[in-house]
Amino acid sequence: MMITCLCLLLFAVYTFKQVRQKKYFEILALKDELTGIANRRAILNLKRSVMLQNKLNQQVSSLISIDIDHFKAVNDQYCHDIGDELIISITNTIVQTVRCSDRVGRVGGEEFLIVLEDQSLEHAKDIAERIRLSVAEKEHTSLSISATISLGVIEIEPNETSEQAAKRVDLHLYKAKRGGRNTVYS
Repeated sequence: MMITCLCLLLFAVYTFKQVRQKKYFEILALKDELTGIANRRAILNLKRSVMLQNKLNQQVSSLISIDIDHFKAVNDQYCHDIGDELIISITNTIVQTVRCSDRVGRVGGEEFLIVLEDQSLEHAKDIAERIRLSVAEKEHTSLSISATISLGVIEIEPNETSEQAAKRVDLHLYKAKRGGRNTVYS
């Protein structure tokens, strides 16, 4: 009887550890390692989910695409550790500027995507401008570097695909960069 209880206890401990480890790896698979925000896979899945909800509930949502201006120059001048510090600092600024319900994800090296659920284009532009100003007004990293960002903003169209929305928001981001950077284009 005692051996059976001991075996059951050991099995329960083993199962608990396995479940905890599985949850840990699931979280790792969806979080950006450097910043702790959603990674590319997680934010793109969330975008698709929001777009589906928009169709079902006839809601309006928006996207903001962000790119750190002249980021390569920061890495070249100061090194990749300072570049990482800059990414973390800008991420923190973005997260502090948006609502808790807005989802921020890192989709590439210095590129981010924000999914603004139930937000019109006008509200999204206001949020993007607040983010732009917050980043520009702050000194970043241990070296107190100034940085700016370019932002593209769209309202998700009712019948467009996730890929079409991605292309449109990226097009707006590229126009912001070509238009002089440190700007919002919608």
